[in-house]
Amino acid sequence: MWGRRQPKEIEFSDVEEYEHLASNMELQVQQLLKAHNYNTVGNFLRFYDSFVSSDWDEQDLEGYFRKYQPAITAEHHTCVGLGLELVKRLSEVFSHIKESFFLASCEETIEESERYVGTGGEPCQWTAEKEHVLVGLKISVAGRKGVLLLDPGYHIARVITVMQDCSYPHTGWFTQMEEPHCKKDYLYTSCGGGAYVVWKVKEMRPIVQCIDEAQGCEPGVKVTEHLSLVYVGQPFLNPVSVTERRNLVYDFKSLLHRDAKGHLEAGLYFSLNQPNFQKAGFTIFYQMGGTKHQNKVPFSLFIGAQGKKMESAQKEFEFVDEVGRQLGIPGGDFYNLLSQLAMAMKDKSFLDQLLGINNAINEIAANN
Repeated sequence: MWGRRQPKEIEFSDVEEYEHLASNMELQVQQLLKAHNYNTVGNFLRFYDSFVSSDWDEQDLEGYFRKYQPAITAEHHTCVGLGLELVKRLSEVFSHIKESFFLASCEETIEESERYVGTGGEPCQWTAEKEHVLVGLKISVAGRKGVLLLDPGYHIARVITVMQDCSYPHTGWFTQMEEPHCKKDYLYTSCGGGAYVVWKVKEMRPIVQCIDEAQGCEPGVKVTEHLSLVYVGQPFLNPVSVTERRNLVYDFKSLLHRDAKGHLEAGLYFSLNQPNFQKAGFTIFYQMGGTKHQNKVPFSLFIGAQGKKMESAQKEFEFVDEVGRQLGIPGGDFYNLLSQLAMAMKDKSFLDQLLGINNAINEIAANN
């Protein structure tokens, strides 16, 4: 899963030299974010269509999942596709250091980071989940070691600098998302002798705390934190067969478009854990004039027809048209996609088996 040879470390004589390179790389990330949607829906549907059209035992999705080879296409980029595309772009623009760019593997929501990291050796390939990837570059700034990280999969439109001594140009805390319902702050620090990066996420959500009937309710903030671990000791060699394959059976799907700064502009998302198809639906949204418009649409509207003939659902279809336009997907193609999604969500046998695979992976990874 990991390369035996370390990527060549790039040396900078001073901070200014490093900052110049980092700012140019940041521009490449921002252009990528705007040019490509983040899409975990496309490959999920490709997997479903391949399974149902095959002559494989329909009760053996796990066996088919093990042999299935995910495809990476420009229209269906998850963190893997975005990471590979970014490495390609960076290698073209910064050809003098193209051999030093690598994909770094990431395992999210770790409970015991000290035990996982140990003495800095590579993760166990049999139990590590590795559901996310980032782009990495080993650096040395005036003799001080660190790593540059780029994460288009999490819509991060900036360079993340992780110095082992935590001194400048170390990035420190920054706000990645700030919306009325949630604020997320990120912090990255080096550990395991520089082989790992601890990624701390702090979420702050507004709550209402009722003190007593006389005083009424006052707003408060619920703060939660969790850790993820990025392994930067060696290049990750199996992002498609491991990470992309794992994401096929993840129980949450999304198709998102963002601007160059990583701000969401339009998209849809839904959970696969919706056992009652008649009540199942997806959340769809778009931004216009600085205002976010959001709606919940049932999958059942897209079964058996292209839908627009149903006058009672005309407002929903107008909303869908606008989201498709902002996603850059032609109207007919977008309705075809939603119809395919509806068919997959209606296939109870397929979903039950897929969620079972997802749960089994979660149980294995919980032992890390």
